[in-house]
Parts: sequence; structure tokens; C-alpha cells
Amino acid sequence: SDGGNLDLHYVVDMSGSIQASDPTCVAQGGLTCWELVANYVNNITKTMVPRVGGWALQPANDTGLGFSLVAFSCDNVDRKPLTEVVTNGLKYTPLALLGTIFALTDFLAPHGGTCPSEALGYTLEYMTDSPVYRTNKIVVLITDGGVDRRDEEATRRASEAIVEAGGRMLIVSIGTAAGWNQDNVKSMFGERAILVSVEDFSQLGTSVDQLAAGIGFGGISGGKPDKTSDAGFSAGAAAGLAVAGTALVIGSALAVVFVRRRRQQQQRHHHHQQQQQQQHQGQLRKQEQEQRCGSSDVLFAEPVAARV
Repeated sequence: SDGGNLDLHYVVDMSGSIQASDPTCVAQGGLTCWELVANYVNNITKTMVPRVGGWALQPANDTGLGFSLVAFSCDNVDRKPLTEVVTNGLKYTPLALLGTIFALTDFLAPHGGTCPSEALGYTLEYMTDSPVYRTNKIVVLITDGGVDRRDEEATRRASEAIVEAGGRMLIVSIGTAAGWNQDNVKSMFGERAILVSVEDFSQLGTSVDQLAAGIGFGGISGGKPDKTSDAGFSAGAAAGLAVAGTALVIGSALAVVFVRRRRQQQQRHHHHQQQQQQQHQGQLRKQEQEQRCGSSDVLFAEPVAARV
């Protein structure tokens, strides 16, 4: 194990185009494209764990791995960012990873467009809330599309703030539709941003080592991650794994609670906006009626006055 500390912040595209590619994904490997993305997150994390001395287990540790995950899309109507908060901050245990992957595959489904700015804002909060001695902060943004035009400037500002806070951006581009290249990636996500491109969702598994190399923390022996330190999980992790069944249920339930809570917040916000629009339209109709009634009064008033 190479030691050190590492916080991986996943920002995952959940736009509808991912689901639209399902026929190809299922035909190639029997899994949906979204399930392949979840597996990718799982595999990257597990690949990096032994390189930093195992799991951090708690934020107070200055070694080991932590991670966070938020998923993003756009509203289909007004194209505003939508975010699913899956981990609600950094997590530091293998059981939290199990719960996160479970929440991704069983409780979320792709929809809408590609608006990552709000999700990057959540990630920035997680970064700044983490202890100062956890110094290696990598944002892994996974997407199969280009940023929605109306979200570009906000995405650029959020990325700049992440870089200023000491984060590095790694962009995983799936397919060619997004049109990402090293130049426009640097323009959108900062000069230090690294681009990892894969042909399609089925190739995500083969790009794990490429992304791990971009993250750093040691080389890859024989093209495969070093597994020698897998047994180096602390006694606390081993004890946790002994009750994995119970903890997985708890971790999954917590993840689902946070996802549902965020979704409920979005629904309430959307409902509030609809109410405001309806009230505004009602006021306009009332004003129009009053104006029409006022005009009629004037028209009828003139002949009455003339007869007097």
C-alpha cells in the first residue's frame, strides 16, 4: 500500500440519454447503461482503496479513502439543474459504498438533460467541510453528454470554485455525442482538468485503470491494481464486515432517505413555483376583467348623462 489520503467526489450524469442507450448496453452485457455506470463507480473506488492504505473509516483519520456521490440532470420543462444527493457528504467505509451502489441501481433512474452545476456546488460543500489534513480531493465527473447551454456558465463557475478549494477535476466522457476534447474540457472545468474518453458504456470497465492512473497514488502492476493490501483493512473494518447484512440495510436505507428527501425538496419547490405562476396568472385575469368592466361603465355612463 502506498499510504496517504484520498477523497473521491463522484458527480454522475443521470440524464435521459443514458437510459436511451439501454438496448445497446443490455445486448452487449446484460446490464443497463445506468448499472454499468454504478459498477464503474464501485470498481474505481475499490481499485483506489489499497493505494491509500485502506478505508479511512472516519474523517478524523489522515490516511485512507473517503468518497461522496451526487447525481445530476436537468428538468425537462425549464432546463434547471436537478440533483440527487446520494451520500449527503463524505463517507469512509466499504459498507457506505455498498449502500451507495444499491441506492443508485435500485432507487434512481436516468431522466432529463445534462446540468451539473448544482451537483458541483454540493461537491464543493463536501470538500470544504472535510478536515484540512485530508488534502487529496479528486472530483470524478461521469457524463455521456455536453453541458446544457443554459447551465454552462454556472458549471464553469462551480468548477473554478472547486479548483480554488484544492480539488482536481477528472472528466469521464462516454461516447462521441458529448464532443469533449482536451481543449473544451479545460475551458469548462479548468486548466488542470483531465479527460478520460471511452467509446461506449460497455468500455467503462476497461477504463478503470486509465482513470486510476489519472488519480495517481502508485502504479499498476501487470495492468491490474495491487491487491496485496486488501487484507490491510483495519480491525474496525473487519468487525463492520462481520455485520455487513445489517449495516448494508442501514446504509442503503440512509442513502435512500437522503435521495427521497432531496427529491421531495425539489417537488415542493416545483409545486411552489406552479402556485406562484397560477396566482400571477389569476391576478392578470382579474386585472383584465376589471379593465373591461371599467370600460363598459364609461360607455354606458355617457348616454345616461346626456338624457339628464
